[in-house]
Amino acid sequence: MKPWVYTIKIRQKLRGLGRKYRRPVRVLSLSDFFKQCWEGALPDSRYFSARRRPFFFFDPSQSGSYIKAIERYFPGSISTTLERADRAVRHRFDLLGSGETFLGDEIDWHVDFKSAKRWPCVPHTKIRIVNLDDDADVKVPWELSRLQHFTDLGRAYWMTSDQIYRDEFLAQLMSWEKSNPVDHGVNWTCSMEIAIRAINILWGMYFFSRDDDLNTDMIRRVIRLLYYHGLHIEKNLEITGRGSNTNHLVSNYLGLFYLGLMLPRLDRASDWLDLARKGLEEEIQLEVFEDGADYECSTSYHRLVLDMFLSAYVLGNKNGVTFSDTYQSRLNKMIDFSTAITAPSGKTPLVGDNDDGFVVKLSNDDPSCHHHLIDVGLATFERKTPGDFPVTEERLWYLGPQSLERKTTDIVMSSKCFSKSGYAIIRNEHFHLMFSAAKVTDRCIAGHKHNDNLSFTLEIDNIPYLIDPGTSCYTSDFEARNSSRSTGAHNTVGVDEQEQSRFYERRLFHMFNDAKAKVDLWINGKTLAVVSATHEGYTRLDNPVTHRRTIWAFLDIRSVSILDEFYGKEGCEHTFSANYLTPITDIRVLDNSITRLSRGDDRMLNIGFMSEIDGELSVESAHYYPRYGVKAPARLIRSQYKACLPFRILTLISDQDTPVGWWDKLSDSDRRLKMQIENTEFEVNR
Repeated sequence: MKPWVYTIKIRQKLRGLGRKYRRPVRVLSLSDFFKQCWEGALPDSRYFSARRRPFFFFDPSQSGSYIKAIERYFPGSISTTLERADRAVRHRFDLLGSGETFLGDEIDWHVDFKSAKRWPCVPHTKIRIVNLDDDADVKVPWELSRLQHFTDLGRAYWMTSDQIYRDEFLAQLMSWEKSNPVDHGVNWTCSMEIAIRAINILWGMYFFSRDDDLNTDMIRRVIRLLYYHGLHIEKNLEITGRGSNTNHLVSNYLGLFYLGLMLPRLDRASDWLDLARKGLEEEIQLEVFEDGADYECSTSYHRLVLDMFLSAYVLGNKNGVTFSDTYQSRLNKMIDFSTAITAPSGKTPLVGDNDDGFVVKLSNDDPSCHHHLIDVGLATFERKTPGDFPVTEERLWYLGPQSLERKTTDIVMSSKCFSKSGYAIIRNEHFHLMFSAAKVTDRCIAGHKHNDNLSFTLEIDNIPYLIDPGTSCYTSDFEARNSSRSTGAHNTVGVDEQEQSRFYERRLFHMFNDAKAKVDLWINGKTLAVVSATHEGYTRLDNPVTHRRTIWAFLDIRSVSILDEFYGKEGCEHTFSANYLTPITDIRVLDNSITRLSRGDDRMLNIGFMSEIDGELSVESAHYYPRYGVKAPARLIRSQYKACLPFRILTLISDQDTPVGWWDKLSDSDRRLKMQIENTEFEVNR
C-alpha cells in the first residue's frame, strides 16, 4: 500500500476520533440567535420575496411570467408536476428502488423504509450508519431528508395557487426540524446530505415566499435552521486529501456557497462564501480532467459534479461572484463531455457507480439523462445548442423566461477521444459506442470505478444493445455491490476468473489501480473510427498476461469488429471469458460462435466470435440496474476459451444478416487508414 494511502487512513481515523468526542452544538433561542449571529435589520415575512439582492435563480414576484412560459413551452410538465406533488402530499415516495411506498400520516425521518431499520435520534457522532451484516441502506433516510420533493410542491403551488401545497411544505419542514434536532440523528451524519438539504430548503423558501405566504416567525426559524446546517458543514468538511477528494467535498462547498451568498447577514456568511469559492475553484481542477471528465470514473457522478459546479457558477454569476477563467474552461469541458456521451436516444451509458444523485430535482430525475445540464450550461455560456437537443424546464428555473428563445445549430455530433481521462466516443446520428479505459489518478481511491477496463456500450438506432450493469446497491448487500462492479459483469474479457483490479470484499469504496488502462491508438475517419487500448491488470498473475483490445467501428453500416489480443510467456495456458451484457432477452444461438439478439419490431443484432480454437458459447440469465436498486432482466453472452499465449479473439457485431465483407464498403480515405493501421499493428501490439 502506498504511503499516501496510510496518510489518508490515519487522517480519517483522527478526524473520526475528533468527531466522536465533539459535543453537539447548543442551539440558541430565536431571540438570542438573531442577537448573536445576525447583523443588521431582522428578517420579516417578506425577506425572501421583497429583497432585491442577493438574486436567487428565479424571482418569486415574477411567478406569472414563469407560469406563462411553462404553459407555452412545457405544457406537459403541469400534469407531471402535479402528480409528483400530490404523491408528496399523500406521503407516498419512491426512492432508490423502493417502489411507491406510503410513509404514514407522520413521516419517520430516521427509518430505512425498505428494510424497516430505524437509527436512533442520538448525537450524530454516536451513530453507526453502516453495518454490512444487515440489509439496511442508510441512503434511504438520507435521500428522503434531502427534501428534494419541495421543488415539486413549490412548482405545483405556483401552477395552481392551492394552499394544500404550501401547508404540506410547512408541515414537513417543521416535522423534519422537530424530529431531527441539530447534530442528532442519522440525517446529521453526512455533510453532503446536510448541504443538499440546505439547498433544497432554500429553493422551497423562494417558491413559497411568492405572496407573503410565510410569516415572520417561520422565516426566522428556517434561517436559524439553515445557519446550523452551514455551521455543521464548516466543522465537518469531508476532506479525504488533496487529489483524493470526491463529490462529497464538492457538495460541502456548494452548500456553504449557497448559504454564504443567499444569507449574507449571518455572521459566518462571508467566511463560508470565501471558503466555498476557493474550494470549488481548487476541486474543479483536481477532480476534473483537462478533457472535462470527472475523475471518479462514473458517468453518473460526472453528471452530479457537473450539476454542482454549474449551479455555483450560475448563482454566482447572477450576484457578481466571479470564477476564474480556468474554472469556466473546465466547466465548459464538462458540458462537452456530457454532450459527447449522450447517445442519440437521449440516454447516457451508466458507466461506473450510479446512486441517482441530484442537487435539485425539477423536471428531470432520470440519472441517465444529462440534457438539462447541457441545456442550462450551453445557454449560460451563450453557446449554441445542437438542434436535436430539447430546451428543458431547468433552463427556465435557472436562467429565467427570457432564456427560452434558444440558439440552435446544425452541429453534427462526431466521434471524439478523451485521452486525458481514457474514454472514446464513436458516434453518428444512428450509432453510439462508448469505450472505457478510464484513468485512475495517482491519489484517487477509485471508490466509484468498476472493473470495466476496455469495456464498451453500444446503441444503434436508439436501441441499447450492449450496456453496463449499473449499480444494485452499496452497503445493504455488499456481495451484490461487488458483483455489479466486477469484471464479469462488463463487456470485456476476463482471464483466469480474476478481477482486472483487486478490491476488498468489505471495502466498498476502494479499488486498487492494478489495471492502469491506457488508450494508445485513436483514428477518426469519415466512416471508420478505430480505438485501441491496453490494461495491465493481469500482469500481477503468476504467469502475467497483457490484454489489448482494438475496436473498429464501421459507422455507415453500423457494425463493429473487436480484436482482443493477449500476450505473455509463450505457451502458458490460461482461460479467457469474453462477456457481453445486453438488456435484450430474446437471443438465439445460431451455432457455437454466433448469437442473434432480436426485438419484436424485427430489428436484430448478430454477435459472432472467431478464434484459432473453438470456444464454448453460452447465454446466461443476468440483471442490470437502470437506476440504483431497480433490477431489470438481462442476458450475459459469454464465449469461453482455454488457450495458450499468444491468443486472439475476434468478435464481429452487426445488424446485418451476414457480417462479412465490411472492408469492401469502406470509403477510399478509410481504406487508406486501414492499410496504415495494418502496417503498424504488430509494432503497436508489442
